[in-house]
Amino acid sequence: MSEKYDYCIIGAGAAGLSCAIAAASNGNSVIVLEKNKKAGKKLYATGNGRCNLTNRYADTACYRSKGGGYLELLFNLCHGVDISEQVCGFMNALGILTTEIDGYVYPASFQASSVVWAMLDELKKLKVSIECEHEVNDIKQYGDLYRVHCGNEEYTAANVVLAAGSCAYPSLGGSRSGYGLAERLGLKVIEPEPVLTALKVGKQEHFELLKGVRARGRVDACDRSGRLLASEYGEVQFTEDTLSGIVCFNMASLKPDRIRICFFDRVPDRNAFISHADRTLIGVLNGYVNDRLAEYMVESYGLKRSTCCSDLSIKQIDAFVGHIAELEFHVTGTEGFDKAQAATGGISLDMIEPSSFAVKGRKGLYAVGELLDIDGKCGGYNLTFAILSGLKAGGGYHA
Repeated sequence: MSEKYDYCIIGAGAAGLSCAIAAASNGNSVIVLEKNKKAGKKLYATGNGRCNLTNRYADTACYRSKGGGYLELLFNLCHGVDISEQVCGFMNALGILTTEIDGYVYPASFQASSVVWAMLDELKKLKVSIECEHEVNDIKQYGDLYRVHCGNEEYTAANVVLAAGSCAYPSLGGSRSGYGLAERLGLKVIEPEPVLTALKVGKQEHFELLKGVRARGRVDACDRSGRLLASEYGEVQFTEDTLSGIVCFNMASLKPDRIRICFFDRVPDRNAFISHADRTLIGVLNGYVNDRLAEYMVESYGLKRSTCCSDLSIKQIDAFVGHIAELEFHVTGTEGFDKAQAATGGISLDMIEPSSFAVKGRKGLYAVGELLDIDGKCGGYNLTFAILSGLKAGGGYHA
């Protein structure tokens, strides 16, 4: 005889835990089934463990979907209340104070663990069962009820919420299991692709000089023809063979052919070099940028590290200034799902009722969070959507 619940939630990530809290706060019996060894595995690591909860500068331009249809979904989350305020209000109700740095909102502790613990404590208070290492194999609908199968165990529920997350970052629990469950239930799934991940750079001479460098600049993503796809200012981090950092993560979904970067607030003109004729080019550039970046600028132009400003003619200096004003890097791909913070694609939004996150035409079936075909920029946007979609599917939180 299977146990019967009002809600059976598949997945104990941010969306699943939020949904469980909301549903239970409305007097429902709730069970959460999680395939990993502990609840909130990915949430513990979000924001490098600091947990970037939301962002004060949230608008529809910060989100996208492969199949479209996300605007109505976002508008229904707002209901006239700023979405970042909703997240902060929910956190405050759980006892988590928040703090803001340049629009990025974090728990005051700057620890993701404090958010997970607060959510788990609330679920314990609400008498919600969380069963870890319970991977759901199948879900069957029988009239107004669903039977959820985990190996030899079976659970019956009036409502099932698919909150299994995306296949991004498998080392933190990401997998394709949620997509499989959705497809077996007859839902349309748009093939997922990795986003918010580093951009791989093709073999480029002297690129090894940049490994470990962090520098701020204007980053332009361009297609093969050189057409500008997007432009953003921020910090770029160089690894052995990638361009990393938030600004580059945000451009992964565009699949750029090349990245152009200006690392100068004000590009040095010929006079900057002529007036210091006795210094090396690297020495002059180091007054503007990181020394290894300066070294790369010189050597990637075909000059020696020891080249002095006086070694170049005015015409050669002008040409060199043109080179350093905008460095170009050829992109060969991304680091893939292994290190992607999110995925684009998932359950098609045309199957989802925007007001409740219920699956259209399937009474008692819901889908939330990363499993849906909607993804946001880096900076708390995906966690915001996960939390608010979970709360919505659970009927709203009532403390």
